[in-house]
Amino acid sequence: MSIRKQPVFSLFGELLALFFILAIVAPSLRAQEPQVERALFQKLKQRFEKARQQEVPLYAPQNYTAARESFTAAKDAFRKGAKLSRIREQLQEANNRLDQAFRIAEKTRPVLHDLVESRKKIAALNYSRVAPQEMAKSERYFRSALLKAEKGDIAGAKAAAENANQQYRLATIKWLQETVVKKSERDLQQLAKGLSPRQREKSLNDLRSVGNILELDKKRPFDVLQYRQKMLDKIKGVLQPLYPPFYRDLPDTLLLGEFTLILENYTDRGYWNFSKKQAVGLSGVARWLPNQTFRLAWMKPVCSVQKLRPVTPSRSPWQ
Repeated sequence: MSIRKQPVFSLFGELLALFFILAIVAPSLRAQEPQVERALFQKLKQRFEKARQQEVPLYAPQNYTAARESFTAAKDAFRKGAKLSRIREQLQEANNRLDQAFRIAEKTRPVLHDLVESRKKIAALNYSRVAPQEMAKSERYFRSALLKAEKGDIAGAKAAAENANQQYRLATIKWLQETVVKKSERDLQQLAKGLSPRQREKSLNDLRSVGNILELDKKRPFDVLQYRQKMLDKIKGVLQPLYPPFYRDLPDTLLLGEFTLILENYTDRGYWNFSKKQAVGLSGVARWLPNQTFRLAWMKPVCSVQKLRPVTPSRSPWQ
């Protein structure tokens, strides 16, 4: 048996040829990567966007999260150059879990829709500062309701939803007690010197009555937004007769230099500072040129219109 030795220059030539082939092909492969990635991921990416628009993550959180995890794993595998078969398996798993999330969301949405909408409205009221414990509990019950509904425990989901709503009610009552009622009590103290003993006692009793109602209502079911407005009106009715005529009936026309501002509406009536005899913190929308509006905030007395501060200029929708 004889062994034939390959010439060194021949081996060197083959390596050089391979180098030139890679130099030509590699850029072409890299250029195709974005196209390959789009072909693999784009359709599923669009389905995730549709799921987000339909709030599927909210109504089927576990299955949606599992789908996202498989999708992310597939993208990581693609970037690391994993086998295409492995990437396709992960994408199929993501697709299957997303299908499951869509199906479950259709079943849980009727059960949890009212709770989800209530949570959105409560979030806008910013109760966390005044009632942090109640809001923290409401979030735990909210999460529990979602998970129970996703597992098919509809009775458990409804019970957890009611517990969350109860915390929203307690947070509303605490906000009324800690902010509106206490502020009204301070306002009455400032007014004490200008009131007759009988008028002062009546106002104090009316406020105490509101406080008693709030305590009793802690154990009663009610619609949070309707109840909040009803109690605000009741408290306002206690102090309204004590406010000066100017604050009871705020002006709808203001003068600012050579301009006349026509008030379209007050978005916030602020409050009347009894000690300084000023309206503070008012805000609203005023029109000063045809088809143009300016959102205004009053940081000083309304009667001193030179103190008006434009906050958000905005165009009318028809412009």
